[in-house]
Amino acid sequence: MSNSFIEIERPGSLAAKTESEKKDSLDLLGQITSHKRPDLMTKADARAVKDVLLRLAKNRSKPAQTRGLSLDKLLDVKGVEVISARTANAYIGSMQTFFRWAVDNGYADENVLLACGLGSADLHTATMAKEA
Repeated sequence: MSNSFIEIERPGSLAAKTESEKKDSLDLLGQITSHKRPDLMTKADARAVKDVLLRLAKNRSKPAQTRGLSLDKLLDVKGVEVISARTANAYIGSMQTFFRWAVDNGYADENVLLACGLGSADLHTATMAKEA
């Protein structure tokens, strides 16, 4: 369904980088929720998304210590820099757009990610915990 979203959203209007970023966001959403259908997503799932983003390693596919790890193992790696609030909110924005599309097209009843934004204080707290 996420592929349909990318193809339908605005065919041909997305720059290659933007399309890649949206696909990455939706892939991450699928990993976090075990590819749960949008109509089955709950606010607990939205909290899980936020929790993962608070602990997600910056450039997770580049450093040797995080490259190729499953999401569960990646989240357990200590001493890595986490993504910025801006990056986390970009992920959430793409995910919210997908849910808006899902609601508009009858795939879900509500956008459970609407209240799922992050501030820099959230990420600062997560960074401190990750370094401990």
